[in-house]
Amino acid sequence: MRASSVGIAVLGALGIYIGFFGGAWGLIPGVAALLWLAAAWRSETRRAAGGAWFLPFLWILVVPAVTMSAQIALLGLITDGYQYGGVFAGGEAGACMEVRQLDYDKQWSCPAAVALPTLLPGLLNLVPLIGLLSAVPIVRAAAAMSGGLGLVRLLVPLALYAADGADVTIIGSWQFPPAMGSFASVYASMALWVLSVAATVAFAGWRIFAARGAASPGPGPARGRSP
Repeated sequence: MRASSVGIAVLGALGIYIGFFGGAWGLIPGVAALLWLAAAWRSETRRAAGGAWFLPFLWILVVPAVTMSAQIALLGLITDGYQYGGVFAGGEAGACMEVRQLDYDKQWSCPAAVALPTLLPGLLNLVPLIGLLSAVPIVRAAAAMSGGLGLVRLLVPLALYAADGADVTIIGSWQFPPAMGSFASVYASMALWVLSVAATVAFAGWRIFAARGAASPGPGPARGRSP
């Protein structure tokens, strides 16, 4: 499973990189990584193997390859292909309005009813919760922690978008990425991903410590003196 995990991680990293710069193009390696991971997870579940504990964490680490790529692509749809008129911006851009400003390369004001659905790919963050159905306690614990992190990663961007009110600010660039949510949403998502990495390392460390403790021999029976 180690070789599979490395391959999945490489595909996921490639999807995140391509998705950040190219939007929907990141879905190609990203979807491949998640399908490979789903197959590995199913195989480990059939064997009821404790080694499957790592897979829910691996999911939340590589899933941005799909969620981010898909959201950037959806932002392109609601802004009519990231349409923007530069310093002379104004008027409609798809379902949004171009904002005339000098702070960013591009800026749109989008109705919340249109902008919030672009976060729907984030529902994939909840997939690790399926591990709660496992018969293996260590897998259930991993699923609870990783799924909880996934839930936070879904709700925080939603809350930040909703906090904008009736209109959500979308930021874009003449270079890359073509569009993203507000900086608050982007920075929060990045921080939560780093927290997910830290949680994965902490859980792995706890598991190793617990395994060593269980393997340590206890004190042997006391021997009495010979008469």
